[in-house]
Amino acid sequence: MFELGFMEILVIVIVAFVVVGPEKLPKALAKIYKWLKKISNYIFEFKAKIDRELEISELREEATRYKNELMSAHQKLDEMAKKEILAPFKNEVENINKIDKDMKSEIKADFKNSVNPNHSANNIVTLKKDKNRSSAKSELEELMNKGQKTDG
Repeated sequence: MFELGFMEILVIVIVAFVVVGPEKLPKALAKIYKWLKKISNYIFEFKAKIDRELEISELREEATRYKNELMSAHQKLDEMAKKEILAPFKNEVENINKIDKDMKSEIKADFKNSVNPNHSANNIVTLKKDKNRSSAKSELEELMNKGQKTDG
């Protein structure tokens, strides 16, 4: 804190001896020592608070930097997931929708070709309600075979 050599301390003691007097000098030195100790403690506490605040500030900066890095990584992962994971599924859904559309048009065409006035309306309603396309197609083929047998 203060750079005092032996000579400076000796001069201070002689001046204090002359000003205060030999009887009050020990008490005065004790008071000065207590004040200097208090000042030293305040300075130490102040330094410690500043160091803590600097450390907290550094930690905040570091936390902000990590947060930004994590957000950036999250965005990159999101983009990668959309491109690499969801895109193939999207293509598959489009393919399935196309197949569904094609099968519907095939069934409609087959149905139009196979329907004749001899079939009952119940058979047609049953065909439309059937959700399983392959079984609907097989029923349609059975109806066509029955129609050909009754015609022939």
